[in-house]
Amino acid sequence: MRGNTASSGVLGVLSRDWDHWTEGTDLVTCTVGAGLSWGGAVLRFGEVS
Repeated sequence: MRGNTASSGVLGVLSRDWDHWTEGTDLVTCTVGAGLSWGGAVLRFGEVS
């Protein structure tokens, strides 16, 4: 993990471990940035139907 990356830390971890995520993997992300910015997402890996 890298310090002082604020909300971009989620993208760093996702790109670093991209080969680990396979079809059927569900990830929940949550991040807090500077000020009052925040966000979250559920990522589901699989085929697009």
